[in-house]
Amino acid sequence: MVKEKAVPIFRELLAARAPQLEASRQGLDRLLKEIPLTIAPLQSAPSPAHSSNQQESALPTPANLPQQPTWDAVDRELRAGPIVIKSFKRPAANQELILSVFEEEGWPKTIDDPLPPVRGMDRRRRLNDAVKRLNRHQSKALICFSANTVQGRILWAWR
Repeated sequence: MVKEKAVPIFRELLAARAPQLEASRQGLDRLLKEIPLTIAPLQSAPSPAHSSNQQESALPTPANLPQQPTWDAVDRELRAGPIVIKSFKRPAANQELILSVFEEEGWPKTIDDPLPPVRGMDRRRRLNDAVKRLNRHQSKALICFSANTVQGRILWAWR
């Protein structure tokens, strides 16, 4: 039944094409007659829970991740191997400074707060804000940053 409807539509489309396609059309007509057309039943769309499980399985696991991320200051991208975790479109001086220090020091698990003091701003709040922003808007949520504001340290770990 589907074949009966599809063949005339297909023929109309081919007839509308340029004359140089005539030989192709005749060949396709012959193939349509010779080859039985079987159409598998359409599958229903996966449930939202099922599709989110597929997305999660597509994400790298901690076992697949490199030992440490990389920060490319020129392209302004935080990466886990070939996967872009976060890309900066606009300047984000505090976040970029933190990532640059991690990269420069070879990605130790913690670094001292590299943010220079700013008159009238609480250093703890500024550090927390920078770390919160590092965790936001990751294209792949693979890394988590945290701050120990008492000791003035920044930590990172794979999620």
